[in-house]
Amino acid sequence: MKSYCNSSERFPDSRASEPIKMEEALSKIELLAKQSDELGRQDIMTSLHRLAYSLERPENTRDRYGFLHLQTAIVKVGFDLRLFKKLTESEKPLSVDEIGLKVGAQRDLMSRILRHLAAFNAVDELKAQRRREFVTVSQLVLTECYNTRFGTASPQFQKIPVLLQKNGYMNPIDETHTAFHEAYKTSINPFAWFENEPVLLHHFNQYMATRTRPDQSWLQVYPVREEVTDCPPTRPLYVNIGGGVGHQCAQFKAMYAELPGRVILQDLPHSIAQALPTSGVENMIHDFFEPQPIKSY
Repeated sequence: MKSYCNSSERFPDSRASEPIKMEEALSKIELLAKQSDELGRQDIMTSLHRLAYSLERPENTRDRYGFLHLQTAIVKVGFDLRLFKKLTESEKPLSVDEIGLKVGAQRDLMSRILRHLAAFNAVDELKAQRRREFVTVSQLVLTECYNTRFGTASPQFQKIPVLLQKNGYMNPIDETHTAFHEAYKTSINPFAWFENEPVLLHHFNQYMATRTRPDQSWLQVYPVREEVTDCPPTRPLYVNIGGGVGHQCAQFKAMYAELPGRVILQDLPHSIAQALPTSGVENMIHDFFEPQPIKSY
């Protein structure tokens, strides 16, 4: 957590004579991260996490695992209050009183929430002139991702121990009896289940949209133009099976608008009902557990 405090406030007296070495080490690591590619950045993160864990006492490790669910819950409260959005939109750090007014939460409760978020770096607490102010971190603005993880996935995570205990700790291979089925007490598959959960379906579709980045998809590496030089206009060119609301189809048309051939989005009725109105894309209802109706030859 960033803080405008003197080094002596952050380090024990035994280190007070050499605080600059810590700052130098951190500066070098930050520079290395900026110069690294994605794999290098991940290696740095892994090494730093291992270092931090190696410094833990047993009670630190106990609390880190024991309070993970509390962290998740408080971050969800932050999203529900639109806290991170308000902090991001502000051009200056905000006090507890200012934040409480903006999000509509009672001051004492807001103070407790912010202190907890600051404890695990979900927000940065700035201490200056006896005034506690807060700013957010940019990563916590993806509300859609967190809504689907908390609202749909978390109950399943809670049921993993129950599932494994019931099946005698055998590797789960039955797609009709998973942590999902334990959590939601249903016998249908998740895709059919979403039909009766419109809010969770909306969150899921929004989350999938955040995962569909044109610069990190197969469209960047597969030689589409070289492979489809002789595709007639009536022949299926790209069929996105289980493609949600059609973000990849939209990206495909944007990149290869000049190519002939049909671009088809397939998904269940509740997803097709929300499909993007992309010009040149056919939206088709199809359950991918059933035979494929589109034939190329």
